[in-house]
Formats: sequence, structure tokens, C-alpha cells
Amino acid sequence: MNNNLASLLPLLALDLIGCTLAGIGFADQLSNTEIVPIAWRFPSYGWVMVAVGFSLTLPFNREILRRVKAAQPTEDQKAPRIHGIDS
Repeated sequence: MNNNLASLLPLLALDLIGCTLAGIGFADQLSNTEIVPIAWRFPSYGWVMVAVGFSLTLPFNREILRRVKAAQPTEDQKAPRIHGIDS
């Protein structure tokens, strides 16, 4: 397995947990479901689950954006533009 991909696996697992938490939070808050046990509930627990789930997705998304930005060529690496020729 590529080392770059292996370094993303923990962040991907965190992203999966975050999406699951946010989904359960939305489902419990916006519909008539009862997925979370009664003992774990408190006022507005659904919105807290959405916020925590969203927070858990941020590291993976930040890392992906950082890698995309690092892969883009800098001004020094770009091919010179010739005026009058559209590419």
C-alpha cells in the first residue's frame, strides 16, 4: 500500500465516524426516530451530535485540501505563456 494512502487511513476512519455521528444526529433531530438510547439523551443532543460529527470530518478535509494545494505547480514550474496564443 502506498505510504501516502496509508497515512490517510486514520483520518478517513475519523471522517467516517464523523459522518455517521452527524447522520444519526440529523435523523434523531429532524425525524421521529430514536436511534440514541434514552440514557444518553439530553436537550438538543441531535444538534450536538451534528456539530461533533462535523468537527470530526474537518481533519480529513483539511489534509486533502493541503495535498491538492501542494500538488499544484508553482509559478516557477508553470510553462511560459506566449502572448496571442490561447491554450
